[in-house]
This record gives sequence, structure tokens and C-alpha cells, in this order.
Amino acid sequence: MTTKHRALTTGLKAALLTTVLGVAGQAAWAQDGKAITTVVKISGIPWFDRMETGVALYAEQHPEMTISQVGPASADSAQQLQIVQDLVARGTDAWQLCRWTPVSWRGF
Repeated sequence: MTTKHRALTTGLKAALLTTVLGVAGQAAWAQDGKAITTVVKISGIPWFDRMETGVALYAEQHPEMTISQVGPASADSAQQLQIVQDLVARGTDAWQLCRWTPVSWRGF
């Protein structure tokens, strides 16, 4: 077996395992009625509007979960940080962040 073939085989096995674990994990989360929020850099621009379409579609496919997307109305890392702090305070189960810069998140 060549090195290239071995790398491809290993990569395919890893991808399959990741998919299986992801599906199993998703089912466990769905049973618990978890809340997941995506926090974007700024709301109201085409890139993140399109992203919100995908978030809404996923929410429709998983009505047993609370799934949403939020973001500041203007390009402001301080507003984005406040949104995340609010999510943490509310006990949101999971959140995904499209952050501004590592510097803006120091001390979080």
C-alpha cells in the first residue's frame, strides 16, 4: 500500500467516524431539547443573512431544539461580546461564534 493510498484510506475512515459520531451526538442533543445559538459579527448583511437561512432550515428540521442566530446591528466587537455574555448568563447549551479578533476576546 502506498503512502498516498494509506493517507486517503485513513482520511476516509476518520471522516466516516466523525460523521457517525456527529449523527449520534446530534440525536442525543435533540432528545434533551437543547438551545443552540450562532453569534455572527453583524446582522443584516448578505453573508450572515444567507447563513441565517441555513440556521432557520436546521431549526425547522429539529423542532425539539431551540436554534437561533443573533448578532449586533453594527460592526462592534463589544456588542458581540455582550451578546455572548448574555447567552452564558442565560445558560444557553451551546453557541457558535464568528468572532472579530482574538484581541477583542481577551479576558473572556
